[in-house]
Amino acid sequence: MKMSTSYILQITVLLLFGWALISFYDAVKGFREMVVNPDVFMFTLDLIPITLCLLVGGTIELAFMRKQRKKGVGWKKMLFLPMELKEEDEREQQITAKACRNAYIAMIFSFPIIAGFLIAQPLLFEYFSGFPIVILLLIPLVQITTYYVSISKSIP
Repeated sequence: MKMSTSYILQITVLLLFGWALISFYDAVKGFREMVVNPDVFMFTLDLIPITLCLLVGGTIELAFMRKQRKKGVGWKKMLFLPMELKEEDEREQQITAKACRNAYIAMIFSFPIIAGFLIAQPLLFEYFSGFPIVILLLIPLVQITTYYVSISKSIP
């Protein structure tokens, strides 16, 4: 799988996952309102983002697993090793090590900035209750993006 395709698929699944989490979060808020306020008798759960996340993520995972199985990769490696960490020779191991190092360094600098964004949460809660989820999902977004930028610079 090309690196750009893998990156786009990972970002798509991350966005769908965030949308599904926000949907769950809103449903829990509605459930809380139902428990606290006796005048409210129901709450809503939007199943579209959850279904899309499961379908798209599941399809991508099954396609990846089928491709890896044809190469003779074991089940443990398929389930627990991310698809971008495929190291078939020493050169790929060095490129992956450098990309992982760069992603780690990027996280050191991005954590305080991302945590700083949480200061705005009380101001935005009334308008966008899923703001903390979006901020939390910035962490893997920064990590994935740094990894792929580093890989793309290392591969001629």
